[in-house]
Amino acid sequence: MVKVRLGTSREHVAELARLRDPVGAIEELIWNSVDADAAHVAVTLERNDLGGVDRVRLQDDGSGMSAEHCEEYFRPIGASWKKRAQGSPVKKRALHGKNGRGRVRAFALGPRVRWTSVSDALGGRQQLVIEADRRSMDEFDIGDPEPTDDPTGTLFEAFGGDEQLDLLADERARSSLTTAFATYLEKYPDVRIEYDGQNLDPAAEQIHVRDYVLPSPSDWNGEPARLKIVEWRRPVTRALFLCDGQGMSRAHLKPGIQAPAFEFTAHLTWAGFDDVDAEELAFTDWASNGPHAEVLAAAREQLKVHFRARVDERRREQVAQWRREGIYPYTGQPADALERTERETFDAVATTVFRHLPKSTGTRRTTFAFLRSVLAHEPSDVLRIAEELFSLSKQEREQLNRLLDRTPCPRGPLRQARTRPDKPWTVTVRNGLVAHQGKRNPPR
Repeated sequence: MVKVRLGTSREHVAELARLRDPVGAIEELIWNSVDADAAHVAVTLERNDLGGVDRVRLQDDGSGMSAEHCEEYFRPIGASWKKRAQGSPVKKRALHGKNGRGRVRAFALGPRVRWTSVSDALGGRQQLVIEADRRSMDEFDIGDPEPTDDPTGTLFEAFGGDEQLDLLADERARSSLTTAFATYLEKYPDVRIEYDGQNLDPAAEQIHVRDYVLPSPSDWNGEPARLKIVEWRRPVTRALFLCDGQGMSRAHLKPGIQAPAFEFTAHLTWAGFDDVDAEELAFTDWASNGPHAEVLAAAREQLKVHFRARVDERRREQVAQWRREGIYPYTGQPADALERTERETFDAVATTVFRHLPKSTGTRRTTFAFLRSVLAHEPSDVLRIAEELFSLSKQEREQLNRLLDRTPCPRGPLRQARTRPDKPWTVTVRNGLVAHQGKRNPPR
């Protein structure tokens, strides 16, 4: 047996391990598996009698870790063999991890960890066991290789799990992994990642995907950067992934835009990120100028343009649905420019407040008729009435303000209306709407 001591302090290893992030640890271990040419990776969550997760297993069918290279793989911190490689060992896939930290992330899954790896060596197929303990995170025990007839691959196990392992059973963990591996699974469709009994299937979770070519920064002669925006069916953690020229994620940032009601991630792919350290990329937001800052600014501007267009598209789709249901208060084409402006303002308000309306078709039809009347008689009061009557959230108020800013409706009166006393007509409208809703939902 060989005891390998990492080339850094135990305190630094503890910092890199990020013990409170088990989902991130699973992601790193999966990346290690696919970088070793695995076609199938299976993550198993073993539960106790109370349903909590107390053990994690990850099995892959990759090429495994050989005894002659194992010490080389485990000892360095911040320097991985992947930096020198042109691709994965056999299939020459693009490599993800290049910072040599994935193995220490394993400690977030339990105080004791073990890898059992089978690989093809010069003397025949061999099995190797590597073990480590959280109490001495800077040390790994590498056992002596033993002959075996088992198929190649690596089994990772974590024992004595902590309470935070229950985060792995949350649906948000699956969503996080689905978004993290979306572009990789698209690039390599032969790879299958199974998590807690079900395959990750990004394509089934995506509702809208759009690709854009971005303008190149100054003094850049290579391929232009590309931005892929993915909208998801389920809640996801929004992120702008910074990817190298092969589309492999190197770091991620906050998108830096407002897009209420959209669940999305974005992938910014550019060869200019190839030779930049992942930690440096994570601080790209701090760069005030230079090619990286220019590309990032172009990506965020394209995100804004994209979601402005998507808001308009969704609004048109919603209005078409209302027409089919017979609740839209307008028919035919606008009679003049004034009615066109009124309709645009109505659409902006109605799409914002719609989720607050009862499901009754009659109530929705009546509510829309009242809103139309407000716009026809006192258009400057519509924003205030919408805020008060429907108890809009701060995010919805901001969204409605942005939508109204984009309509031809004058904004001065709208803002002044917030401080003006109620006009008799708008009071009548509001009281009528409240009374109508009360009839639909009488007190018990």
